[in-house]
Amino acid sequence: MKELLKTSVQRRLAIVGKLRDTFDWQPLQKIADELDCTPKTVLSDIDTINHEWAGKVGVEYSKTKGLRLDDSQHNKWQLLFSSIMEQSEAFDFLEKVFFDPNKDAEYWINCLFVSEATFYRMIRQLEHSLKRHGLQIERKPFRVTAPDERWVRIFYQNFFIEKYGLARWPFFLAKQELLCFVNGSSQTFDLLLTDREKMRYTYFLVVLLFRNSQGFLLAPDLLQQKQPPLTTTRAALLAELEKSILRTQLSVSQNWQTEVALSLYYDHVLLKQHEALDVLAELRKFFTELETTFMIELAAIDQKRLFQACLQLYHGYRIYPYRRTLLFNEAELFSRFVKRDYPHFTKLVQQLLIRLEKATDFPWFTQFQAEVLQLLFKNWGQLGYYLDVHSPKVNVLVVSDSGKRHGELLAEWLKSRFYYRVEPTVYGESIFALTDYEKLATYDLVLSNYPLANYPYPNLQLIDDFLDDLDFLLVSQQVKQKR
Repeated sequence: MKELLKTSVQRRLAIVGKLRDTFDWQPLQKIADELDCTPKTVLSDIDTINHEWAGKVGVEYSKTKGLRLDDSQHNKWQLLFSSIMEQSEAFDFLEKVFFDPNKDAEYWINCLFVSEATFYRMIRQLEHSLKRHGLQIERKPFRVTAPDERWVRIFYQNFFIEKYGLARWPFFLAKQELLCFVNGSSQTFDLLLTDREKMRYTYFLVVLLFRNSQGFLLAPDLLQQKQPPLTTTRAALLAELEKSILRTQLSVSQNWQTEVALSLYYDHVLLKQHEALDVLAELRKFFTELETTFMIELAAIDQKRLFQACLQLYHGYRIYPYRRTLLFNEAELFSRFVKRDYPHFTKLVQQLLIRLEKATDFPWFTQFQAEVLQLLFKNWGQLGYYLDVHSPKVNVLVVSDSGKRHGELLAEWLKSRFYYRVEPTVYGESIFALTDYEKLATYDLVLSNYPLANYPYPNLQLIDDFLDDLDFLLVSQQVKQKR
């Protein structure tokens, strides 16, 4: 929904996005050409980025090298997009109309302090943008609706997560009490949820309760579906949740407990059994091939967690076949680093996802490759470690005129920084006997604190008696090329 932002903000986001994706210096003119603007405009945007978005992201500029992201900044992407949403009139309206869905145009024009022309221009933009999320804006009164009420709830679940994250909470219902309900009820369904996932369902629960209290109910045919059995534990949890609701001014409908039972874990427990078996069989082939190819065992608990997460993607999309993210796609950002650091693994995953997509008639590769890569690395124990162990190593020869012990010290520093990604060898003889340069040409990199006279190969890098950031950067570049 970046199209809802001002043009200047969209351009600045495009600048940091391009620099984030390249991991290196980029020519100023190239960035200007890609954004169809002048270099002067780009430099002006950089000043604004470094001033208004300071502490979240920063851009360095060099007349000779160009542009790159400032590594000294924290690059807090979620906080950046959250602050952008807070400054946007369109996103402000979307939040306000969620809490107050019964007001007319005159009210909103006065509330937002905008002209009538500006207000209706924003509404037209919102209509176009929300349509791509399966939603629509009704005008008399102004409210967000959809053919399936669950779509609105899923949209606002993601809206509030992107704007407020997991720490802030914009509702008067007690966050901890709702989270307690999600934590307890998810355990009764044997769902393996992280703290972040529990908060996602907590957001969905609070959105469900607000929409229900406003008269936006699930369709009658959905309410007739078979409910999960009401165990003693679940009944007790619902009773505590009802007490929490009664302590507020929220007036929910009589069937609110049915809606919670049927839709809170909509992407986990409503999957038809025969369909689950078919998808599970194909997923099992997918994970088995990854295990076999890379010789990395998938523990039973990790396998269970990954199966649940993949089925969550599968069934969630069957219910809501639209894009979930509004401005910030965390999975895409995560997967960019995975693709950079583990290209061979990524390539096989992509090939297997294409095969899985054909077998299950589901867009695993087309739409969910970033999410799957993120799930694999977050849930497969020691995956990154074993991929590093089995990956091609950068062979480094360390040459020191201060003796073998000093060379070993430099090698230890390399290992401490790059672990299994480098294979350092220490030259243990006198440097005065080093004349056969052809043997040195077999190494990816030769680090020497002594200038080797007439050395003819490009793999030599002179260093001081201890390695600085520039030396580590050079080795890091070699690691990237090797991988």
